[in-house]
Amino acid sequence: MAPLATAEDLRAAFKLRPEPVCAITTCDEYGERIGMTATSVTSVSMTPPMVLVCVRTHALIASPMRARLPFVVHFLSDGQRDIAARLASPVEDKFEGVSHRMSRSGAARLDRAIAVLECDTTDVHPAGDHIIVVGTVTKVDLGGPDDDPLLFRGGTFVTVATDHRPSR
Repeated sequence: MAPLATAEDLRAAFKLRPEPVCAITTCDEYGERIGMTATSVTSVSMTPPMVLVCVRTHALIASPMRARLPFVVHFLSDGQRDIAARLASPVEDKFEGVSHRMSRSGAARLDRAIAVLECDTTDVHPAGDHIIVVGTVTKVDLGGPDDDPLLFRGGTFVTVATDHRPSR
């Protein structure tokens, strides 16, 4: 077997690739709101509609995910850099000053996201220092089609002005 690449090399490679920024929210078994910023989010299946999210094993949000509690994925816009930074920070109340309402499951639904996907956790798989959370999408809400998506590249938030807006 060939030697493994280093974590530093892999991190350096991924810094070259722009990644869409998402916010993931859920609540624990006591109803406490929990959130994180994520770039490892992708669709898995259209029928049934499914997504996956990669979460560090020691992240606060990992416990409710392992317990298969519902979660919400938010595609963030360039105007939501402050929310992305807050959810990625170690502050205790990640939702203080963040405009949101509660989903049917009790997870926070952030206002002004480009798209919001409410999900029921279907599966959780260990993968190195992360878990892969697979969720079935139960509801989709689309936001402003004119908002530019927030991206992460080179260790910082960036955006790309688009000339073509996706059709709904």
